[in-house]
Amino acid sequence: MISAPLPDWTKIGQGLQPARGYLQRMRELATRNGSVLIFDEVLTGFRVGPGGAQELFGVRPDLTVLAKAIAGGLPVAAVGGGRAVMEVVAEGRTMHGGTYNANPLACAAVIATMRETAGPGFYDELLARGERLGAGLVAAAADAGLDATTTGVGSLFQLWFATDGPTGYRAALELVDSSPFPTFHRELLERLILTQPPQQGLFLISAAHTDEHVARTIEAAREAMPIVRRARDAGHIGPAGRVR
Repeated sequence: MISAPLPDWTKIGQGLQPARGYLQRMRELATRNGSVLIFDEVLTGFRVGPGGAQELFGVRPDLTVLAKAIAGGLPVAAVGGGRAVMEVVAEGRTMHGGTYNANPLACAAVIATMRETAGPGFYDELLARGERLGAGLVAAAADAGLDATTTGVGSLFQLWFATDGPTGYRAALELVDSSPFPTFHRELLERLILTQPPQQGLFLISAAHTDEHVARTIEAAREAMPIVRRARDAGHIGPAGRVR
């Protein structure tokens, strides 16, 4: 379990997070109507905590989908859920197949990753490192006269060049259309910091990233932000990709 206080979702919910009570209501409706509630935790599973987003939100789905994070980045995926759902597959009532099912290398990577993530303070350190990076990027932008904010939690966050994060997908697209992030990406790359250009500010911190990496990234951002400011003032804005 995470020993640090859980995030205040009323504050970080400005992004594309579900509104307060939405997931709880979906759980109620699914249970009432005999439907299966599925959580796609490909990005959040084993990144925001050992129990994923469902632990943070306090909602247990019937089925959970996980991916590379369970193996430290190796190409592997998993699906799991309650007995009633999993027996449908186990008893052959529905088909489930996969070329790399039970692949020895992938399974060994999962075991090794679970051993590391179960270590004392693992998620406390991971979340804190991501929060320091996000805060550092926002501060660097502010010092250059740019509005910036982040949405997300700990090691998984999005940087927006705006005073507030988006309240929905359409709002996110509007922010991307007016964003100088492509310039920021290019300037960071010139300083040997690689980000994801198609994702418009999505940062995913892993345990391989150290405090030194965070400090170097913030330093590079401080050098880049004045150039980003000039690019924005010159109208050099718009997406290099779409919102993930």
